[in-house]
Amino acid sequence: MLTWGNIDYELSLLGIKEIKIVKAQIKHETGNLTSRFCREQNNLFGMRLARRRATTAIGEGNHMAVYRSWKKSIEDYGIWQDYFYKGGDYYQFLSRHGYAEDIWYGYKLRRIK
Repeated sequence: MLTWGNIDYELSLLGIKEIKIVKAQIKHETGNLTSRFCREQNNLFGMRLARRRATTAIGEGNHMAVYRSWKKSIEDYGIWQDYFYKGGDYYQFLSRHGYAEDIWYGYKLRRIK
């Protein structure tokens, strides 16, 4: 079941780095777990289908990755994070890596509790 308690557990279990920021990403990207991509495609991060790395996505819908479960979405984020993140300020990393098209993305994440 998709709950914040279960999300916390999976993030910790999978060794996701910068959990506080990652949870803010989930809240932002899913409208606090209410978005269509979250509910229908199990996509917690607004991730697109990976082309250059391994992925747990099972397909693509509306230009976004589709996952068998929300847990697979977190697992895929972990694969993405391991592939690209080498340390340092995570907000800067997200900005440098072009995670979001919104230039205010980092600022918005910092405001989410």
